[in-house]
Amino acid sequence: MADDLLTVRSSDHGLTLALWRVLADPDPAVRARATPLLEQPREGHGPRVSG
Repeated sequence: MADDLLTVRSSDHGLTLALWRVLADPDPAVRARATPLLEQPREGHGPRVSG
């Protein structure tokens, strides 16, 4: 289910809704599925800050 939710990220609000649902899941394995997406640089954001 997490993978299906994360595929809707191409819509205007899909990413926000999918991340909210996946990150709110009580199962750590489901929450972990969002990690690769959270680690991707987002267009329009500056460089990652260490620390």
